[in-house]
Amino acid sequence: MALEKGGRADKEGNTYENFFLGKQLLRLVEGQHRSVEVEPLGEEGQGVEYIVTRTDNTRIYYQCKASNAAKTDWTISDLSKHKVFDNAKKHILRSQNNEFHFISPVSYGSLNDLCERARKNHSPSDFVAHQITNDDLRKVLSGCEEQFNLHRDNPDELEQLVFILSKCYFEQV
Repeated sequence: MALEKGGRADKEGNTYENFFLGKQLLRLVEGQHRSVEVEPLGEEGQGVEYIVTRTDNTRIYYQCKASNAAKTDWTISDLSKHKVFDNAKKHILRSQNNEFHFISPVSYGSLNDLCERARKNHSPSDFVAHQITNDDLRKVLSGCEEQFNLHRDNPDELEQLVFILSKCYFEQV
């Protein structure tokens, strides 16, 4: 669904964010979350609508977007324009217990698949050698390398890149 700029789009976007907030508040009442912060201030809240702290002390930084203009999917470039990669990297590197979740009803192509594969690898080198199995995944990985300013040719940077990808979730809700 393409939203035109301005009043109606803002209302639709706010409705989408509020729907997702409602789901998080229900999880809080059910005891799955320790806290839900709405529109947090300062560095901690930069580029996110909510921060959820689970009972295991995992902190999840949520950014929600109801649409991507008139586009039917999110590209690396589109996400970069919204500083998604900058915000994700900053929040994830703050603590081993942090995750970044980008929520939208719009598709992400292979991006979430790449992150899912990063979560299931045994080592960063195995990730590149055995999980990046087609041209589409190679292209998405290259785009992520560029956005995070981390390169797979450097072993330390590859380790950090895979760690960040493993803590990113691109959910279509």
